[in-house]
Amino acid sequence: MTSPTDPDLLETAVRFLRSAGELTLQHFRRADLAIDRKGDGTPVTVADRGAERLLRELIEEAYPDDGILGEEEPEKPGTSGRRWIIDPIDG
Repeated sequence: MTSPTDPDLLETAVRFLRSAGELTLQHFRRADLAIDRKGDGTPVTVADRGAERLLRELIEEAYPDDGILGEEEPEKPGTSGRRWIIDPIDG
């Protein structure tokens, strides 16, 4: 069976995720990580917001025509037919 995923795209996604993971770990190593509550009562941290922001920036730079749907920021419509779904951390 062949993979429907472009190997170059997958490699790029992994690189982006590693960068977001490094950023996230910097926040979680701190003892003073604040947890806020969104309007629906679910938790969100600066690590959540930072990881999503970084991923959006990386995706927009590399694939400006792609759509992006994330949890912390509004959806960015795209024209390429591809959409990235971002939810880097749950809580």
